[in-house]
Amino acid sequence: LGNINGIILASPSNPTGSIFDEKELNEICKYCDNNNIRILSDEIYHGITYEKKALSIAGISKNGIILNGFSKYFCMTGWRVGWLVVPDELIKPIEKLSQNLFISTNSLSQMAAIYSFDSEHEVKETIKKYKINRDILIDSLKLMGIENIAPCDGAFYIYADISHLTKNSTLFCKDLLHRAGVAITPGVDFDRINGKSFVRFSYSSDEYQILEASKRMIKWFKERK
Repeated sequence: LGNINGIILASPSNPTGSIFDEKELNEICKYCDNNNIRILSDEIYHGITYEKKALSIAGISKNGIILNGFSKYFCMTGWRVGWLVVPDELIKPIEKLSQNLFISTNSLSQMAAIYSFDSEHEVKETIKKYKINRDILIDSLKLMGIENIAPCDGAFYIYADISHLTKNSTLFCKDLLHRAGVAITPGVDFDRINGKSFVRFSYSSDEYQILEASKRMIKWFKERK
């Protein structure tokens, strides 16, 4: 792989929602530990999973850095509360860095984060709604002939191959927005090389919005042919 100092893992990931299985995660961590490669594991979507569980690198990698926060699982986007789990030798360097960047999280956000732990039932119900939305969207995409999608085991995204429909995902998304009023994200926002043939759908809205968006997309797709 050449001279690599570190890698970033995201599982579940944005834009695909895919999850590394236990064997894959163990192999990656073992390779990195044996070759003195630092792993930064972005685990912000942990807990938002469906048929497959997302595993943490905690306890697997001795050199790993774990990044997480309240914004996704606890639906606290914008409150800016997160945390790092790091090896002992990185505590002081990261402390110095944080003091020069933001000093500390504001008190209001910290209090809100504490109270979010009392909302476990609501959080789990929200995740059930995400799964319903995901299944609705997958079925709707099949009706549009969009079936080649990345495994969407977590988070709230579907990353779909539309190469049989277009080679310009940006224009595809613009046309859908202007003619149907549905906003999706072109793959080039995530992958400048192959993203022209992919788009990302988000299903974090309410069920009625997903149903309405699906209805509009199917109508737009039929008119587009």
